[in-house]
Amino acid sequence: MQMDELEATLVELRSYLEPLWKSWKDENKPWWVEDEILSTGMCRFTAAFLHPLLEDITGRSWEIKGGMTAFHVADSGWTGKGRPNSSWSARDGMGGMKTVGGIWEDHYWLTDGTVNVDLTADQFGWESVLVTDAGDDRYLANWKKKSVIGHMDGVKLRAGEWRSNWLALTSAAPSSAPAPGP
Repeated sequence: MQMDELEATLVELRSYLEPLWKSWKDENKPWWVEDEILSTGMCRFTAAFLHPLLEDITGRSWEIKGGMTAFHVADSGWTGKGRPNSSWSARDGMGGMKTVGGIWEDHYWLTDGTVNVDLTADQFGWESVLVTDAGDDRYLANWKKKSVIGHMDGVKLRAGEWRSNWLALTSAAPSSAPAPGP
């Protein structure tokens, strides 16, 4: 799959996810503000939803990466990369994604080791669909793979439902190919 095809598919997936994010927020976070960026706080759901789809679509192996700013240096999930906050309320830790303002925020995304794929980067001021080099310094993964997998436990059921519905919709969509003749 060419990069422009991948990006077009990701834009389509993002459009599919947006009403699902809103619905989830309406059901589970009644205090969310309508004018907040819709993708805010949805990176775990999105990464869990997208992971197996990307592998199917591209035929490549993908991994969910995660980074956080607020953790204790003794946390067994920390890789030792970045810098923890000096206090739980401070925002001086490093990990996750750097905002357009230069502040690090907790975040999850996917990588195949060559490129990063992120459908929720707009919550930090970047493009809504971001496909970038895996070495992009806006990202800092500082959670071990085992910990990231554990962090997905709370969202994998809903993400799986969204993925099943996506697959049902796309398999039921009419093909652009002409029907075979008699």
